[in-house]
Amino acid sequence: MAVARNTPNTILLGSNHPGADGGITRINEYVCGATPITPGDLIELVLENGARKWRPHNSATAIRSVTVALELTMQNKTINDAYTENQLVEACTLTSGCKFYGRVPSGANISLSDYLQSNGNGMMKEATASTAAAGVAFAIAGDDAPGAVIVTTRLIAEVI
Repeated sequence: MAVARNTPNTILLGSNHPGADGGITRINEYVCGATPITPGDLIELVLENGARKWRPHNSATAIRSVTVALELTMQNKTINDAYTENQLVEACTLTSGCKFYGRVPSGANISLSDYLQSNGNGMMKEATASTAAAGVAFAIAGDDAPGAVIVTTRLIAEVI
């Protein structure tokens, strides 16, 4: 009898790094900027009206560090509850080997073992050959890949 695999209900899925932090740096001192953020989005800090705030990562190629918005567990929020302006964001910066439950937009066609990169709106898309070669990419993890995506879809990604 096969065991059914449940869909993850958390963004941070772990890492291969030993130690207490597991290669993960948690950040919880900045708020969401004017653009809403959904848990699982790639995010970046920006200066907005003189204060540091998070926004969805807005470049398809320039990733300095992989920072992901987590679900707001302290308020019993789920991975589907978006952050709104000036709401404190739970985030983590990941290193190579860390796995997270990210999002890809409608219209993507993702296969198992594809490299992924930022889509420029917090989500991910299939990486170009030059982006994958530059190491600013993620790989699909797990046994499944969504294939042709007709709605925004979540998938397990591993930081390279």
